[in-house]
Amino acid sequence: MLSSLKTRLRRFVRGRQKAELFPYFLHHHKLGGGMGGGGGSTVRSLNRAPRGIASSLARGLPFCDGTRTLAQAARAGAVSKSCLYGAYEEELALLWPTPIPDALPIAPSAPKSIIISPHRDDAALSMGGRLLQTPRDFLIYNVYTITSWWRFPYTNNDLPAIEAARLAEDQLISRMTGVSMIDLGYQEAPLRGHAIKDIFTTDPSPADMAELRPKLLNTFANLIPKHPEADWYLPFAIGRHIDHRLARDAAMDALRHAGVDNSRIHFYEDLPYAAKGQTTDFRETHPTTAITDEVHEIGAVIDQKIELLRAYWSQLSWGQLPELKTHAASGEKFIERSHTLK
Repeated sequence: MLSSLKTRLRRFVRGRQKAELFPYFLHHHKLGGGMGGGGGSTVRSLNRAPRGIASSLARGLPFCDGTRTLAQAARAGAVSKSCLYGAYEEELALLWPTPIPDALPIAPSAPKSIIISPHRDDAALSMGGRLLQTPRDFLIYNVYTITSWWRFPYTNNDLPAIEAARLAEDQLISRMTGVSMIDLGYQEAPLRGHAIKDIFTTDPSPADMAELRPKLLNTFANLIPKHPEADWYLPFAIGRHIDHRLARDAAMDALRHAGVDNSRIHFYEDLPYAAKGQTTDFRETHPTTAITDEVHEIGAVIDQKIELLRAYWSQLSWGQLPELKTHAASGEKFIERSHTLK
């Protein structure tokens, strides 16, 4: 009883505090009909069984489309603000400080910086603060966009749903940040025959080196002339994920072969692996390559970055997000870390 009262009071207070934020009902969840004669409704989340929710919440969620404030959505659905704030606590909706556009952003004609993102979430995880600060400066290339992994049990029958969920997540991130993304269409490691348990420890296979690496080199070589003045941000491969290592080394080799100045070749710190204290093979693989460390302050947008990452619900539990904020803390500042070739 006491716990229930505390929950209602907290949601009442937070609903008033967050009334001017814009709730967005995440696409991972679908509303359904009632469960028996109790007057409630249901929500199904990805491949989980349906669960019951209050009929008032089911009435208000369709108005949480990112174009209305929490207060406006509550009025439109004839529900309380505390009810809709409850959707946030139950991981059904995120809260964004500005309206979320319906349309994807148009790619800039001359982006200042190119991010090579091995998987769909890597750019936002590792450089989300910078994306939020200067979105028009960036263009993201996602490398391995034919994918098979989410954080729930799955079978091969789930692969279309996984790809659809991950594409929708990226499109939402793009709309929230205003940063364009382009998919390169390569298969991630499990679809190339690598066991999930081995992808952080195994070396590239003969097929990776004979087939995938030349294709990656060619792809990056063709991209470089399109962005002759851009800085390039590659994964540092903290965590030693085989996909990150292959993308990093192919991109670096292509950039050097094209004569791109070292000062424009950067390596971002891969999250969440860096937050777990994991390491990179960079110095082992490139022992004679000198780099300098750099930091970028993101204190003004750190909370917004954490909220942004809630969109990757198929990949990250919301319980993981506080450790990313803790890792970003540096004294009284919050930073993102990267490195530049000397």
